[in-house]
Amino acid sequence: IKIDVTVSPLGTTHTGMSEYVAACARVLAEFPDLQHQVNPMSTTVQGEADRVFEAVRRMHEAPFAMGVGRVI
Repeated sequence: IKIDVTVSPLGTTHTGMSEYVAACARVLAEFPDLQHQVNPMSTTVQGEADRVFEAVRRMHEAPFAMGVGRVI
């Protein structure tokens, strides 16, 4: 499966996104069996479906672990 995913934190106190992008990239580093490419507006993730969905779930959870109240 190949997907494009965008993780957007809402309600942060600043407009910068780099720390959240970096957190999601660290999650993907934990999945060496997946191919991924960080793009300007999304990240492309490719691999076995269950692993891709697990990675995307963990990427979605990363901003919550950083104190963000809402993530889309």
